[in-house]
Amino acid sequence: MSEQIETWGDLVERAGVGRGETPSDTPVTKLISAPVPITGSGESQDFGGCGSACGCVPQA
Repeated sequence: MSEQIETWGDLVERAGVGRGETPSDTPVTKLISAPVPITGSGESQDFGGCGSACGCVPQA
């Protein structure tokens, strides 16, 4: 959390992945999502998850 990553090049270097088509000097911003309160049992069908890439999305 304390690392200062300012560009796309910094980020992909630390992640060990290719930069794709994004220029290395493109600025990046750290975004942190708010926690999602989850209530009920693990069998609850009411919760749809908080996004398609989220680990809390129910698996089919």
